[in-house]
Amino acid sequence: MADDNEFAALAVEKALQALERMLRLAVAPSSRAGMAGLIKQLGQRVSLQPELSEFLTDMVRLRNDWVGHPQNAGVYPLVIAFGLLRHIHAAIAEVASLQLD
Repeated sequence: MADDNEFAALAVEKALQALERMLRLAVAPSSRAGMAGLIKQLGQRVSLQPELSEFLTDMVRLRNDWVGHPQNAGVYPLVIAFGLLRHIHAAIAEVASLQLD
């Protein structure tokens, strides 16, 4: 039976993919930019609150440095995953609510 921490890591990874997809939809669905590029493009289209911009940048670092590497994936407890999921969901909602032209 799989360890709950493995499912936690998978949930965080999928939530980060959903955040990247929301950024792509907000900027340009056909954009081939990476997540950092999407955040930069979004910041050029709308005035991002500094907190949201910083959080999105932190999510790129989380994905690239922690979640995206097999040796680091699945090594954090459920309580951390729940917190990350809550914040990622809030960021998705925030990006979705931006008034884009």
